[in-house]
Amino acid sequence: MTKNNISKLSDCYGCGVCSAVCPVNIIDIKESKDGFYTPVINDNDRCINCGLCLKSCSFDRDIRYDGSVKEAFASWSDNQQVRYEASSGGAAFELAKAALKEGYKFCGVRYDAGKQRAEHYICSTEDELKASLGSKYIPSFTEYAFKELLSPAAKNEKYMVVGTPCQIASLRLAVKRLKREDNFILVDFFCHGVPSLKVWDRYLAETPSIQHLDFRWRDKKNGWHDSWYVIGHDNSGKELYRSPGMSKDLFYAFFLRHYALSPCCLKSCKFKIANSSADIRLGDLWGDKYKDYNDGVSGILCLTDKGLSLVRQTPHLTLTEETPGIVAQGQMSKNARKPASYLLARQLLRHTKLKLKHIKILIEKYDFAANLPGKIISKTKLKKR
Repeated sequence: MTKNNISKLSDCYGCGVCSAVCPVNIIDIKESKDGFYTPVINDNDRCINCGLCLKSCSFDRDIRYDGSVKEAFASWSDNQQVRYEASSGGAAFELAKAALKEGYKFCGVRYDAGKQRAEHYICSTEDELKASLGSKYIPSFTEYAFKELLSPAAKNEKYMVVGTPCQIASLRLAVKRLKREDNFILVDFFCHGVPSLKVWDRYLAETPSIQHLDFRWRDKKNGWHDSWYVIGHDNSGKELYRSPGMSKDLFYAFFLRHYALSPCCLKSCKFKIANSSADIRLGDLWGDKYKDYNDGVSGILCLTDKGLSLVRQTPHLTLTEETPGIVAQGQMSKNARKPASYLLARQLLRHTKLKLKHIKILIEKYDFAANLPGKIISKTKLKKR
């Protein structure tokens, strides 16, 4: 018999909230054959047809956003070390510190070197918060942290949660249903999309000496505008690995050229620019106005009064009022474009043991051949003019 649960879905964002809200604990979050987190029913016979998993699913719900913004800011931490270690200006770290002082716990993402994965975790001290500094450009495992913060035992706790827009949208649905929305500050960011874990796993496997290092995906040694490096370091913070720059690094090739993004990021994302369920949206403030600020600038969109209040009251955070258009300049306004070689890349990652550099060569050749007729037609039209 068909049950009223997430087994009905052919695809999803992999946010993990369905697992956290299931009252009979029958939903596990597993890695799919294509390298994305996905919910799996471990015992469908025990399903009680409550439908809570679907009611908390931002992928399944037809959510509409008006894109309204209370206020927008350019910002950065007044602490130069925080600003250097952060991907942009360090606003997320300063906001989280302020929330901790107001009695909130923080739920964000750290990299677990032992498990070789990014994961959401919960902390209550500034020292523990430091693990969240910097972007993690791989999917985050959310199951354990989200179960903890949505559990009945945590009903009187307050949380600030940072996650992808789809994670935050599903969390908003869940905490509304639990009537705990007042206890949460929800923060998301301008999202490029998430790449397959197959890319990261192969990236590590091809360089065995770096497999158990801690990682960050941005580094400002050469400044904010040239910060796209994968950096591996030991427990003391000593740098032991530095990737080539963005144009030569294999991880960034697959990530930024969309070869291995989640299918949902390409066709089903509802969360561009100011379309958000969050109280606050953050991101790098690219664009001409701040092009000479080489230490990093955070863009902030305050989407609710609660979000605006936290931003206004956060100490050690420089704020400059901006228009939403300035803050969103340089961010993706539409879903990522699927390259011609997307399905080929997916099959090669799933079914072969080819190295990333060889897969990259094959898919670049495929893209060139697929795009060649269009290039010829364009040149012909130009000649006729």
